[in-house]
Amino acid sequence: MVVSYAPTAQVEQYSIAYVDPNGQTCLRRLTVATTADCVVAFLTERVHDTGMSITNAAEAAWAVAIEVIGSTPDLMLEHYVRSDGLEESVDEVQFENGDPTWHPLSLDLTLKLVGIPRSPDGDSLALV
Repeated sequence: MVVSYAPTAQVEQYSIAYVDPNGQTCLRRLTVATTADCVVAFLTERVHDTGMSITNAAEAAWAVAIEVIGSTPDLMLEHYVRSDGLEESVDEVQFENGDPTWHPLSLDLTLKLVGIPRSPDGDSLALV
């Protein structure tokens, strides 16, 4: 599915599966936003998704995401949809020498970067 939110942004979504370090299959949503300047990838962990969290299985999750995209995106973001009273959130993940580190980002600012409007229902990347 391809959706254009701004003249310079194209957004594609995929369902991906990977096997976590415990051997369990994890299902996640991958959203790729391409602008004139960069490729931003969001891996979304939704409330009903199974398996180890994206954070705890970052290496496996991002390996599959990068394979689907065809290259390493300029910005890799982990997006969490919440049902426990917390707001949805987004963290940048970076790999240095194979080890991931995370940096919390402003969801509003991140969505504005790629031209996606914030949704009041708690899942701003639910395009379908």
